[in-house]
Formats: sequence, C-alpha cells, structure tokens
Amino acid sequence: TMAACMRAARTLCSSAKASAATGAHARPFASTASLKKTLVHAEHVEDGGKMVDFAGYSMPVQYTKTGGHHTLSIIESTKWTRESASLFDVSHMCSIRWTGKDAFDFVERVTTADVKGLGVMKGTLSVIPNERGGIIDDTMVTKCHSKEHGEHVYQVVNAGCAPKDLKHFDEELGRFGGDVKMEVMWDNRGLYALQGPKAVEVVQRLSSTDLSKLSFGESLWLTLEGAECLVSRCGYTGEDGVEIFVPGEAAVKVWQR
Repeated sequence: TMAACMRAARTLCSSAKASAATGAHARPFASTASLKKTLVHAEHVEDGGKMVDFAGYSMPVQYTKTGGHHTLSIIESTKWTRESASLFDVSHMCSIRWTGKDAFDFVERVTTADVKGLGVMKGTLSVIPNERGGIIDDTMVTKCHSKEHGEHVYQVVNAGCAPKDLKHFDEELGRFGGDVKMEVMWDNRGLYALQGPKAVEVVQRLSSTDLSKLSFGESLWLTLEGAECLVSRCGYTGEDGVEIFVPGEAAVKVWQR
C-alpha cells in the first residue's frame, strides 16, 4: 500500500504482464538465492521474471521471457496500467489483524488513525508515530467486520519497515496492558494490487457481487476461488484499483485468474 514500495506486476485484461521496481531498497543485480519468496514466486519465474532483491524478497523487476505474452518494456507496462489494468504482487508487505475489545484503542495509540470514527469496512491512510512525534512508517488501516473475528482492524505496513514496526508494536503492547491481540499475516497469504481504470471490471468477472458502488477506501469480503478474500478499493499508481488479501490456500489460483 505504500508509495515507496516496489510492485511486481502481472497484467490482466489481455495476455500481457509487466513489472517495475522503485525505491532505495531495490537492488537489481543482487543474488536472490537466499531471499524470501512470495507464494506466487514460481509464477514470476515461469513468466521469465528478472528477479531482484527488494526488502529481502525475491521480486520481479521485469518480465523478459522471449516470445512471452507478458513480456513488456517498463514504458509499455506503465502505459498498460494507465489504460487497462495490471495485477501487482505486493505480498512482500506485511499484514496485521488486531482483535480484542481494546483493539481500536490500541491501534489509535500506535497510529494517527481515528479507528472509532471510521465506518465499518472503511479504511484510511495513516502513520505510525514515535514518542517524539516523528514517523516510523506510513500505513493503511481498515476497520473490518467478519463472521470469524467480529469487528477488528486490518493493517498493512511496508516490507522494508515491517521488522521495526512489529518490534515497536510489541513494545507498545507490553505497556498497554489491554485486551488486544496482534496476528501477523505475512508469508502465509497473497496480497495483490490490481491497478488501472479497468481494475474493478476485472474483479467483477470473478464475482456476482455488484462492485460498482464500492467507493475509494471501502472494503468488502468476496469469495474468490473458494476462499474469503478481503477486497479494498485503493491504490497508489494514480489510477483506480483494488487490493486483494487472499488466504494462502487460494493465493496461486487467484493470481492465475
């Protein structure tokens, strides 16, 4: 969800794919043998992804398979996202679920988000401040409701900052003392950003739920490939789009659709 993150792209709405890496954490020629891998890493490799080290993960900076349907230049990839829709693998970013009767209070303690003031299934950009008023990281916070967890908070933080963010949260939990549980969901799920003017149209093909009224910053639960996925209308490409949280068992199937 963060503007500085590198996004490995798989293009939909046609048989084209693209990807791009930006930011100081991307090292295009680093060895990727010992890096972490997302659940769709094999899909990137199969499509001829040029794998690079980004925030400790092996991620594709571009697809270069000779004769591949998804092989595009960086400029072509950018144009495709502006005109159609591209699916970015952002699973290297860290997801957190906050539960417990004091979860809203705690998230309001460690971010600047007005969680209690949000509507149910509504999200907002926020920051994680330190005790001096500086910023540790930027973040996305959503007030969610599900049958399994009731009202809770879903949060996404940057891949490169996640270790220090989680350490900060652990320290604050020790000081807080209320009823709140932090569930880290990172390498056991897929997180995809479908971006571009046709993004909602693409998701609509996979669901009978009317998505036309889903507003920016709003989320809903959709059943995709038999799994309950959290779909949020948001993005940071300058275009319309959604981000999709996919349980691990369906991560590859949803990506392939």
